[in-house]
Amino acid sequence: MLPLKSDAAGESRAEAPYRIGESVLRREDLRFVTGRGRYVADQKAEGELHAVFVRSPHAHAKILRIDAGRSRGMAG
Repeated sequence: MLPLKSDAAGESRAEAPYRIGESVLRREDLRFVTGRGRYVADQKAEGELHAVFVRSPHAHAKILRIDAGRSRGMAG
C-alpha cells in the first residue's frame, strides 16, 4: 500500500512512486536492449500449433467459398 500524504487542501492522497513525465527505471530493460530477453514467441511447446488471420481488403464483403484444397493436402 502506498503511504498517504496530505495535499495543500488538507486531503490525504496516495503518494505515487513516480510522477507523470518522469523516467521510470525498469528491471527488464537491460535484458531486452542487449538481446538476452525472452519473449513469449521464443517459447516452443510440444505439439504447438500456429494460426494466421488474414484481413480482407473488402469491407463488409461476404465470403462465398473457401478453397482449402492445399491445406487439406498438408501433413497434420
